[in-house]
Amino acid sequence: MSMVEVPLTIPAGQEQNIFGQFDQYVKKIERALMVTVLNRDGTTRILGSPGNAERAKKIFDSLCALSARGTAITEQSVDYAIALSMEEKENSLVEMDGDCICHTVNGKPITPKTLGQKAYVDAIRRDMVVFGTGPAG
Repeated sequence: MSMVEVPLTIPAGQEQNIFGQFDQYVKKIERALMVTVLNRDGTTRILGSPGNAERAKKIFDSLCALSARGTAITEQSVDYAIALSMEEKENSLVEMDGDCICHTVNGKPITPKTLGQKAYVDAIRRDMVVFGTGPAG
């Protein structure tokens, strides 16, 4: 199996948000995609098979875009980014974060967290009457 090295650019101010406490998010991506992420001397590289290394790069690019907007990266965000990458819909995570429904009293934006929620919100905006069935959540 051939291995490739893919360079990754992560701004220094965003590394903690993207990597997580004790690099927990990086470890989760490494396990899910069977890649190795090296961060030495201010440069970050992804080592792995060509497909998985590129997939990991796209995940990190999405997380960087979220972090640049000021969004706090959570374990749920990373899990969903990995799941979306398996379906080759990496850009959907950034799209969903940009779709602000409203703001709380404290100013926190409320956004859809999944593609299903985004489709539901889009349907509400588009159609006069929308029915939701099934469990909430």
